[in-house]
Amino acid sequence: LLGSHSDMEETMAHELSHIIVGMATENPYAGLPRWLDEGLAMLAEGKLPRENAAALQRAIETDRLLSVRSMTSYSGQASEVNLFYGECYSVVSFMLENYGRERMQALLEVFSKGASQHDALREVYDITIEELDALWRESLGVPPRPAPQAPDSADALSGGH
Repeated sequence: LLGSHSDMEETMAHELSHIIVGMATENPYAGLPRWLDEGLAMLAEGKLPRENAAALQRAIETDRLLSVRSMTSYSGQASEVNLFYGECYSVVSFMLENYGRERMQALLEVFSKGASQHDALREVYDITIEELDALWRESLGVPPRPAPQAPDSADALSGGH
């Protein structure tokens, strides 16, 4: 990076985080979920950038948060970029504040062995991704997501007709 951009140090910290975390968790089986990789990189920057914080706050106020499961990869929606990064920062901050750095380090170690997101969360935190999502939402004062509706047994037998 050349020049005197005001956010050069933050950008360098972000990108170096990707390199360090990538080296620590590199394995031939699976990569880190995007929410974890980007959340750690955003935390390396320091304070959450204003645009990301504003998008996160709007989503909290309107209960339009992306699910942690949906943030396993990038959404591809340009309108969700600031929210995506704000949420990644928020989820990883929640995990560090509530479970500590040692558990986060253990999570990265489990990922380095090629564990899936589901298995890694279960092994280190004894929760599912949906439970992480619910606990994080609760910490923000957002109600839980509605439970998925099971199909009516009569509908399931008739093919929904």
